[in-house]
Amino acid sequence: MFNASEIHHLVGLLTQVSQPEAVEVILGEMIYNEASKTKRDLDVTIKYKDNNGEQYIFMGLEVKAHGRPLDTAQVEQLCAKLNTHNAVKSRGIVSSSGYTQPAIETAKYHKIDLYNLEDWDIDKIKFDHVVMTEDFRFVENGKETGKPVFKLLTKQGDQTFRVGCALTELSVGNLIGMTVSHADRTVRLINIPQINRSKKKIYNIKLK
Repeated sequence: MFNASEIHHLVGLLTQVSQPEAVEVILGEMIYNEASKTKRDLDVTIKYKDNNGEQYIFMGLEVKAHGRPLDTAQVEQLCAKLNTHNAVKSRGIVSSSGYTQPAIETAKYHKIDLYNLEDWDIDKIKFDHVVMTEDFRFVENGKETGKPVFKLLTKQGDQTFRVGCALTELSVGNLIGMTVSHADRTVRLINIPQINRSKKKIYNIKLK
């Protein structure tokens, strides 16, 4: 259902929902890279403002949608890129297909956090404050849109599920989802307009 660009959007939105405080999530932002002395893009950057109004980049994520688990070479390359963005305080990789064990050890060595965008088995994985059932459906113009796709954003090695999402595609092309978060125990509606799905560069997406 999702292409690589759509997965970037989904991860960006779910990452925003998973934060316990107000943040700004930007997709594809150009950040200065100390190694190349040029600006290079990061798939997802997460910013916040301190009490003085000064803005900080506290997380940078690289997102990969492959059919196989990311291997050592792929993770090593991503770690090298992330670790040369000195402005980023915390760095991570998101995979929709998991990681090999050597890749996990490689990320640990480089102090890079690993995250997974995975299928959500709503019968086995539940949140304390809301129950999602198999008959959950979105309705568009009085008609059900069909069975949604259920996804989870989790941290590798962490048993806490950060955020879950039931997602479907509307007739106009928008992706629309209902998210459930452990961070602030919320339930939110997210929307990814069609125009944003077709772009691959800089997006500044905020929950409405």
